[in-house]
Amino acid sequence: MRWLVNRFYCARQEGFTLIEAMIAMLVGAVILLALGGMLIMAIRTNQLSEHRMEATALAQSIMDNVATRAKSLNYTQAQAQADALAQLPTGSIYTPTVTLRPTTVVAGPVVVHVRLSWTEHGVNKSVVLDSQVVAQ
Repeated sequence: MRWLVNRFYCARQEGFTLIEAMIAMLVGAVILLALGGMLIMAIRTNQLSEHRMEATALAQSIMDNVATRAKSLNYTQAQAQADALAQLPTGSIYTPTVTLRPTTVVAGPVVVHVRLSWTEHGVNKSVVLDSQVVAQ
């Protein structure tokens, strides 16, 4: 009789019950969902950082080009905007806005304002650079 009780007791101790297995799966699913959410957030942050670095480099390139040309007389804001658009790669997500103050370069200081804008995940983002050059 003792043998039968020991065998029954040992049989109950082997493996998992269905409830234990379901609880383990539920805990695993919650952990995986949390990790998935963190992964998505990390990817978005990385993408935003990449776009911001690319926009800053493009804005600096546009600024250098426009500032160099703004040193010559009679360079207009329309020409600066056209130069900025020409510098963007084909299919670019960025929209440039270049402002010269005064709008036509005459002798003296000229303020060059470059803004690159884009939309990311429904949110408007931009990089802005300002510089002052002296036209000769």
